[in-house]
Amino acid sequence: MVAVAAVGALTAVHYPGVQKSALLTRAIVALVLGVLTAVVIASPHVQLVDTTHPDIGTDAAAPLPESMQT
Repeated sequence: MVAVAAVGALTAVHYPGVQKSALLTRAIVALVLGVLTAVVIASPHVQLVDTTHPDIGTDAAAPLPESMQT
C-alpha cells in the first residue's frame, strides 16, 4: 500500500513537467511539419541546374592569377 501511494505521489509531482514536455514536443513537430510542407510546395517551382552541359564560358582556360598560384 505504501508503494502504491509513493507511485501516486511521484506521478502527481512529475505530471505537470511531462505535460510541458509534451506541449513543447508538439510545437516542435508542428514547426518541422510546416517547414517540410513548405519545401514540398516550393519544390516544383525550383529550377534545377543542368549539369550535363555546363556553360563555363570562354574564360575557363584563363590562367590563375599569380596570387593564387603555388
